[in-house]
Amino acid sequence: MDAAAVEEGKPSPVPYLSAAEQLGARPEDCLVIEDAPTGVEAGLRAGMTVWGERRGCGGRRALSAPR
Repeated sequence: MDAAAVEEGKPSPVPYLSAAEQLGARPEDCLVIEDAPTGVEAGLRAGMTVWGERRGCGGRRALSAPR
């Protein structure tokens, strides 16, 4: 799934919901792994579990967000 395949991009949940539908998966059974705040927001808005990574001056920091 890429941006050209959907009308709405992140932070809309549409890209993730479309991917789940194509896979025959329920959103609540999906895991999103993201490195961008808009991707984390999109995954949460889609009702999926999200693991995010934030990079900054201090190195990498793993983030996780509940559904």
